[in-house]
Amino acid sequence: MGIQRAFSIQPSQIFIQGAHVGGDTDFDGNGPDLVIDTTVMRRGPKLFARVRATWTETKQDFTRFEGDSGDVEIFNVDQRFPGWNIKSVNGNETFDFTMADPTFRRRLFGHNVQPLFSHGSSLVLMYQVIGDSDGGIFGGDDHPELTVIFHPLEVAIEHPTIEVRRQLRWELLKPVAIPR
Repeated sequence: MGIQRAFSIQPSQIFIQGAHVGGDTDFDGNGPDLVIDTTVMRRGPKLFARVRATWTETKQDFTRFEGDSGDVEIFNVDQRFPGWNIKSVNGNETFDFTMADPTFRRRLFGHNVQPLFSHGSSLVLMYQVIGDSDGGIFGGDDHPELTVIFHPLEVAIEHPTIEVRRQLRWELLKPVAIPR
């Protein structure tokens, strides 16, 4: 084990828009039902976040939109601390350094931006969501969207070569028995 440091990072907000994948393009005041999956993963010296969302109308014709942020880089240890490694995120050293919030499910009502708080979540503070955007009396097109606002993440890093140097120094300082 090398020298370790821990600090907080504040991931940037992630914004996604749903792409139309089924039904017509208007929720007509029928929901929609919303499902959100949020994940933070580590690949080498970098942390990435990914958000996937599905908006589904609750009645016939089941209009459906899906959105996916792809992998968004939120931290690169090599840029801030060259030679250091990410040891854990929020105390989690397992799951191949992937952390996922529980799947968030909610039925949306209304036509404005809706703040949805993710209670008990370790990753997400709040989702700001638009589902049905009210196409008017003649119907129209909906354009669902989602902004994810994260809690700060606690990142622990370590520098392995410092420990190796320390061990070598102790080896050099060990008393040595000299034969007579």
